[in-house]
Amino acid sequence: LERAGLNEAGSGVDALAEALAALEGVWLPAGLWESVVLPTRVVDYRPAMLDELIASGEVVWQARPDQESSPGRLGSGRTGSGERGSAAPASADDVAPGEIAFFPTDSALAPVAREAIALGEPEAAESRETGVTEEELWRLVREGAATGRSFEPVRRALVPAAGTRAAPPSRRVRSRRGRRLMMGMPRAGEATAAGRLSSVVGSTSWVRLSSSSAGDEERAIAEVESLLDRYGVVSRDLALTFGGAGGLGPLMPVLRRMEETGVVLRGGFIEGLGPVQFAERESVDRLRSLSHDPGGAAATPAVLDLKDPACLVGRGVPWPEPVLPAGLGEPSGVHGEETSGPPVRRQGASVVVLGGAPVLYASENLKVLISYTSEREDLVRALTALAADRQRMFTRQGAAAVRRRTVVESLNGVTALEPAVSDLLRQAGFVRDPRGMRLAVGPSGATWR
Repeated sequence: LERAGLNEAGSGVDALAEALAALEGVWLPAGLWESVVLPTRVVDYRPAMLDELIASGEVVWQARPDQESSPGRLGSGRTGSGERGSAAPASADDVAPGEIAFFPTDSALAPVAREAIALGEPEAAESRETGVTEEELWRLVREGAATGRSFEPVRRALVPAAGTRAAPPSRRVRSRRGRRLMMGMPRAGEATAAGRLSSVVGSTSWVRLSSSSAGDEERAIAEVESLLDRYGVVSRDLALTFGGAGGLGPLMPVLRRMEETGVVLRGGFIEGLGPVQFAERESVDRLRSLSHDPGGAAATPAVLDLKDPACLVGRGVPWPEPVLPAGLGEPSGVHGEETSGPPVRRQGASVVVLGGAPVLYASENLKVLISYTSEREDLVRALTALAADRQRMFTRQGAAAVRRRTVVESLNGVTALEPAVSDLLRQAGFVRDPRGMRLAVGPSGATWR
């Protein structure tokens, strides 16, 4: 948490620059960056701050190529043919990149910006790139071969997917407005969605990207330094999850040289991360100090999204066995949301860490909670921190969050309506609901009690 800057989140563009530098080359779902990762590291985060760093050329974003976003997918997604269409894509699923990474432009890992991309119908133009259609542009973006001088097009592409409305139910009698809907006329908000996306795409400068010209050794050095800066430790699991292609293997020659020169030490520093670990001496000293004073790791509970790069629980660091404080009932033996196995790593699911150890898991809608502590006081602190974290998230999301119902139905398999459990949740700010204990948030983000 110290390495990630989550114990003391910074503010301003400089804090955002530091956060992005620490997360260089980490591939995350496009929507996760501005909904979870950046706001948890920069207390006053605003999208304009990210656009400022991108426009100034300090940071470049790139989509992660995958098989599903191969050439031709955009043209065939709607029509069933491989022909190029000239109209703007109708759905965010057609354009929004799946995963995105950010790179400081002076990093050996950063892709290289090349010539500008001209939008428009393909035509030969003297002293400029032949124009590409908007559909072709999104194909290049999804392939990791193009980027924009703003992140706004990605934001706009993600919005329609979140705001898609179900078709109205069949009725025999309809108002005039209803008949217009049946005729295919979209609602006002939906009618302009594609237009707004096309507008922001057209107003953004785009450039082609190529792979970094850095050699294999230079890239390996950059990856090792990036992992050490982010975690203080390099291991097989961390290299596979957050490093480049090939995991730890391509990094070993660099790590051996660093070990021989005393830059890093080899050992088993963190339980669960495997037998081969490398760490800087400063990190080893810090880990030793924490082992002598576990409370110094984090006196305040920290709430982490399971997909946040700072969350290593379930990524080498194993989940502990579920346990409840005395007097809260008998757990059903459920570990995750299923009958066996670890908790499900879905976007929006959280873990509360206290003193460096996981003490509480929460599913994305808070329906399922799992305690990993037998200390009642620690569990109350974790629940209170979880409620506060959700309140902050609802405040960022605005009016849409007010309509959301987050109801805890069980804690370690014990119904939330059981008196001892409901009393515990009430202390953290939850209120009684027919299905369990509900966290209700008003328009200002305040909890309704």
